[in-house]
Amino acid sequence: MNPKTAESARQYRDQHLRQYRHFKGKYPEYVLLFRIGDFYETYGEDAQICHRLLGLTLTTRSTSEGELALAGVPQEYIYGYLRKLIQAGKHVALVEQIADKEHSLTVLVTSDREDGGAGGQSTGA
Repeated sequence: MNPKTAESARQYRDQHLRQYRHFKGKYPEYVLLFRIGDFYETYGEDAQICHRLLGLTLTTRSTSEGELALAGVPQEYIYGYLRKLIQAGKHVALVEQIADKEHSLTVLVTSDREDGGAGGQSTGA
């Protein structure tokens, strides 16, 4: 990869991470699953949680601030993983990609129901 392409890729990743941190700041108690193309990615502590509870492979991503833990789920398997997180008592938020570089929080899912099922709410945050 040429240096110009590598720098462009780093800037693109850093922009996604800024958006991720924005939503994490608004919903710190939620495990954020952040849509990037055909995957839902999660970073930092959320990646560690997904690794521990779901058995996802934990990798790292190089950012302008250093290495950051990363775990990902193909979008076609998201509902099975959501179910497992909710059954483990986690609150989960899906952040969908609405344009090439923009994201919107669309669903908050919790396990607050007495029957152990999931409750959800859509939002345009």
